[in-house]
Amino acid sequence: MQHAGERTGRSLYTVDARIRYLLEAHQGEGLEVRTWIAGADAKRLLVVHRMHRLPASGAGTSASDPVAETELVLLSVGRSADRPNPQAMPFEAPVRARIRRIAAAHLDSAPVLPGRWAPPEQQAKQQADNREAPMPT
Repeated sequence: MQHAGERTGRSLYTVDARIRYLLEAHQGEGLEVRTWIAGADAKRLLVVHRMHRLPASGAGTSASDPVAETELVLLSVGRSADRPNPQAMPFEAPVRARIRRIAAAHLDSAPVLPGRWAPPEQQAKQQADNREAPMPT
């Protein structure tokens, strides 16, 4: 079976990553990772992963504080006939549509992120509100 990147010549490169270790996790503890698409623009994708402890057997099912968290900025990269070296390229239309659907589904549950991660469509509002600097380009 051919991988999509082999078929399309596209890939995602991690261009920025922030990892925070917040609490200790111990051997044998149950953990789960929750993932959100917290933002996107034509070429970039902001993905957040949070690791949480699973509730102990017999305990309630309430969410625990995160044990660890990572924020990733992923860049759409591809090759074209006239430029054989990898370069930043906009997501293909079907991929961009799927990213938007997933991000919209995560809108209510996505973590609140620092202003530096704001996608371009939110940058103008943040600057008008005099918030933190926009997502780096």
